[in-house]
Amino acid sequence: MLIITFILNLTYGTYTNPDRVISQPHRLNFTLSLLFTLIISKMNARKKKWLLIVGLFIGLIALSAWYIFLKPARNIRFESYISISADSLFLAYQENEKNADSIYLDKALLVKGKISEVKTNQQGQQVIVLTTSDPIFGVACTISDSENHEQVEKDKQVKIKEN
Repeated sequence: MLIITFILNLTYGTYTNPDRVISQPHRLNFTLSLLFTLIISKMNARKKKWLLIVGLFIGLIALSAWYIFLKPARNIRFESYISISADSLFLAYQENEKNADSIYLDKALLVKGKISEVKTNQQGQQVIVLTTSDPIFGVACTISDSENHEQVEKDKQVKIKEN
């Protein structure tokens, strides 16, 4: 570890030119590398092993998070879809939510129904609410901005393919 510290300091000119004034970032790097070297040299083999295991575990978690958050969104345009009416979808969730989730959650759906309301959500996306047999509740379909959709009007029959 002392060799790594020497190489780091040689890179920044600490040993090559002692008369040179070292800037603040170089001093900080020298101090941190010297501190790291002293800590590691005082550790026994068992502590070094645990430090390596913990470091690898944290690195694995960081890589997993990076993969999950930066993977591209799926494109449902080319996926097969489940065709269902808004009323049937509403009734399926009203009867048994867990069963309906297993059938419809994370699937591409083609929902058919009559528009009861058109509004805009906080993200500026268009939300189309389709009527159901319940006079209070409906099926809300959020349309992404990237899609080209026709002008929608209340009481019009539509088919909406969304995820």
